[in-house]
Amino acid sequence: MLTCLPGKEAEGRKRARELEKLRLEAERLKIEAEEKDKERQIEIEKLKFEAERLKVENEEKERKRQIEMEKLKLESEEREKAREAAEREKEAERKHQLEMKKLEAEMAAVGPPTAEQATAKAPRLPAFVDEKDDLDAYLLRFEIFAASSQWAEDKWAAHLSALLTGRALEVYSRLPEDEARSYTAVKQALLKRYNLTEEGFRAKFRQNKAEEGESPQQFIVRLTSYVYLERWVELAESSKSYEGLRDLFVKEQFLEACPRDLAVRLREQGPSSLDELAGMAQHYLEAHERELGKKEEEKETIPVRNRTQLGTASGIATCYTCGDPSHFARDCPVSKEARPTGASSIFTSTGGKAGQQATFIVAGQVEGKKVPLLLDTGSTQTLIREDLVDAGKIAEDQEITEKPRLLDCSTAAPPEN
Repeated sequence: MLTCLPGKEAEGRKRARELEKLRLEAERLKIEAEEKDKERQIEIEKLKFEAERLKVENEEKERKRQIEMEKLKLESEEREKAREAAEREKEAERKHQLEMKKLEAEMAAVGPPTAEQATAKAPRLPAFVDEKDDLDAYLLRFEIFAASSQWAEDKWAAHLSALLTGRALEVYSRLPEDEARSYTAVKQALLKRYNLTEEGFRAKFRQNKAEEGESPQQFIVRLTSYVYLERWVELAESSKSYEGLRDLFVKEQFLEACPRDLAVRLREQGPSSLDELAGMAQHYLEAHERELGKKEEEKETIPVRNRTQLGTASGIATCYTCGDPSHFARDCPVSKEARPTGASSIFTSTGGKAGQQATFIVAGQVEGKKVPLLLDTGSTQTLIREDLVDAGKIAEDQEITEKPRLLDCSTAAPPEN
C-alpha cells in the first residue's frame, strides 16, 4: 500500500494542473467575450453617433432648403408686385394719353387755337416729382400759373394731369371720368392721398417760425396767405366770415383745453358746428361719468422699500412702536395693550411738500417732542406711543374732532372707520 501513494499523488497533481489549465482557459474565454462585448458596444455607439450626425445634417439641409424656398417665394412676390406696379403705371399713362388726345380733338373741333389754347397745350411748368416736391406748394404754383395764363377752370384738371407722376398720377388715373375733369375733385383726392389735412395746417400755422433770410413781410404773407391760414380754414370747411373764423378758433381752443382723451374722440368724430361739438362732448362726459372742469386725481406712487431700508440707520429692522429689534410693530405687546382711539392735534410732521418724492418715514413732533413718524397708506388709525402723550389727554372712546396739522401748515382729515 505504501508503494501506491507516489502514483496517486502524481495523478492528483496532474489532475490539478489540468483543472488549472481549464480554469485559465475559461478565464481567457471570458475576457475575450468581454472584450468583444465592449467592441460591440463601441460599434453601436459609433452607429448611434453617425445616425445622429446624419439626422442633424438632414435637418440643417431641410432648414436651408426651406429658407431658400422662402427666399425664392419672396423674390417671386416682389417681381409680381413690380410687374403689377409697372402695369398700373403703364395703364395710367395710357389713360392719360387717351385723355390728352380726346382733349386735343375737342379743341380741334372748336376751331383754330387761340393764344390761350396754344399756351394751354404745353404748360411751362416742371412735372411734379413724387417724394421730392411739396404737393401743396406745387398746387399753389400751378393755380397761380393757370390764373395768370387765363386758362378756363374746366381745363385745369387736364393740364395738371400732364404734370403728375408716380403716386399723384396713380391717384388721378383711378378717379371716375367726371371727377377727373374737375380740378377741385382732383385736388381734394391728391391732398387726401398725401395727408395734407386740417390738423396739419393748423399745427403749421400755430408752430411755424420765420425762416432764415425771410423778412417780416414775407413771414406774415406766408402765415396769412393760402399756405397756412387759408388752407386750414378751407380744409376745416369753415366760412371766411367773422362767425366762421370765430367758430373755428373757439373749436380749436376748446380742443386744446379739454382732456386729451375727449379731444381725440372729438377730432375723430369731426363736429361741423359748436353746437354739435358741445353735444358730442356732453355725451362723452356723461358716458364716462366725468365733469369737464374736474381733473382726474393722479395717484401718487409710493416707492417700495424692504425692511432693511425701513429700519434704523445701521440697517437693523426694529419695531416702529417701541424700537425693540426683537419683533415688528404688528407683534408689539405695547401696541396691543394700549390702543388709543384718538387724540386732538397732537402730531405734526415735517413731511415733504407736494411734488416731492414720497417716503415712509418722516420727522415730526408729538407734544413738542421730536419723533420719527411712519406713514402707512393702508392704516385706518393713527397710533401714538403712550409715553409720548400726557395721561390726562388720553380718554377712552374719545373721537378725533380736529384735523391733524402738519408742520407745512397743511391739514389732513382723520381716516374714516
